[in-house]
Amino acid sequence: MYLLGKIVNIEENEITIESNNNGYIGKFISDRAYKINEELKVWYLFYKNEYYIKYLFFDDFKLWKLSTFIIDISNVGFKTLEKIYKNINYDNLIKYSLNYDIESIVNKTRVNSVVIRKIIEKVRKELLSVKFSNKQLTIINSLYNLGYNLSSIYSAISEIDFKQKDEIIVLEAINKLNEVKQ
Repeated sequence: MYLLGKIVNIEENEITIESNNNGYIGKFISDRAYKINEELKVWYLFYKNEYYIKYLFFDDFKLWKLSTFIIDISNVGFKTLEKIYKNINYDNLIKYSLNYDIESIVNKTRVNSVVIRKIIEKVRKELLSVKFSNKQLTIINSLYNLGYNLSSIYSAISEIDFKQKDEIIVLEAINKLNEVKQ
């Protein structure tokens, strides 16, 4: 959903927009500078409970679309989105998701690694159409439990043929992971 309106006030990351004689106030995710009275098209996420209404505005459709996927994850709210977008732009978030680089996102945003893993998985599934079979997920989980980091695991398994026996797949993955460590 979007609004076409005039900027009434803008301070740091909060914006007031007037559209059809209605005012809307919310957090604003943008890397551009805007001026008061400037006409602007913004996409927004809307949250309402019995106590208040919140808006999160975006000036970039791609970022808004990505956010509609991410916001559906449990434990992800407006504050998490703000932390991520304050420190990482759209292209880098896609790149980190493609490479399953949890550590880089956690270091830049200070968001919990479990939440970041869920976000990366959602981005890979919804936006990048990268999906894993149950067999792949089981092997990934096993390697993770052995102490390997997730980004290295995903790099290693991307080069493996999963039509082989499980034991051979695990051995190949461990060999590739050990090559990366050296």
